[in-house]
Amino acid sequence: MRVAVSGGFPRSRLSWLGKSPMYLLQLQRTPLNREKSDHVDPHRFHRRDGSDYGWTGGKPGAAWGNITGITNMAAILTGKRLQLLKETIPTVSRIAVLWDPQAPGSVPQWEETQLLARELGLQPYSMEVSSVDKYETAFKEAVAAGNTALWVTLNPLANSNQKKIANLAIDNRLPSICARSDYSENGCMMAYGPGYGNEGKDGARYVDRILKGAKPPDIPVEQPVQFEFVINLKTAKALSLEIPPMVLARADDVIE
Repeated sequence: MRVAVSGGFPRSRLSWLGKSPMYLLQLQRTPLNREKSDHVDPHRFHRRDGSDYGWTGGKPGAAWGNITGITNMAAILTGKRLQLLKETIPTVSRIAVLWDPQAPGSVPQWEETQLLARELGLQPYSMEVSSVDKYETAFKEAVAAGNTALWVTLNPLANSNQKKIANLAIDNRLPSICARSDYSENGCMMAYGPGYGNEGKDGARYVDRILKGAKPPDIPVEQPVQFEFVINLKTAKALSLEIPPMVLARADDVIE
């Protein structure tokens, strides 16, 4: 029996899926499209991160018969993150949005930002970055365009460069909000999203059920029930920014 765990799955390896005697493939934090899912046995697939592409109603698994998993609600929580940023910095009006157009999960987060930002009196600015060597230029251009805050969408490139992004945000005087608590641990000023520490446990639970005979179509895609709001006061102080007491009181964790 073969069980594969992948943090990313390039298009060039799709044909390999159809030839492999794999029993189960677990993808982590990588949005999956229908083309990819069609190469996998319809009863032997688990996906840890449904990323807003999973089942949304009706019969469990009906929309994606060979996929199940836990969604990180990345796009759905965009409005909440923008709201927290606005409450923290009421005067902010122009916000840079760091996203990767080559990462399918990042795209809906940018689209949601455009829809919701204006309701909060925010003007979103697109920081499109698909390679690490473009980060510094993107930050300089964002500041030159008059942006005074930063929202970092959840995507694989950003996940792998959290400290770099946090340091660039501080160097360019941009208060930031991110989508996961580990980003704040690495310097992002604020983060709001599902409990990062539960991802591995939830994924293991799904894998265990499938290996014991459960079929993915019979296992509903789940939404997280625990969310974390983390504030990095060290970063706020580096930016000479005082977090309002009402915002600070709502934090689940404060990094000092």
